[in-house]
Amino acid sequence: MNLVGLGVGISLVADHWRGVHYPNVAFVPIGEVDETVPFSITWRPENDNPALRRFLSLARIEAKRSGALF
Repeated sequence: MNLVGLGVGISLVADHWRGVHYPNVAFVPIGEVDETVPFSITWRPENDNPALRRFLSLARIEAKRSGALF
């Protein structure tokens, strides 16, 4: 957010960031409340970090629930 505040960047952030104050930064909604934004996940297959494995598991569950490809 510091680069955004300095005028040299932009960022897409989750809605809960609107409650955070950064000097010279405005948080502006860009979609409807129930709108989803497609995204990709990239990781190294040899990474055996338990937090990564749990995150991927949750991402797969959510992808199936929403009908997204995974």
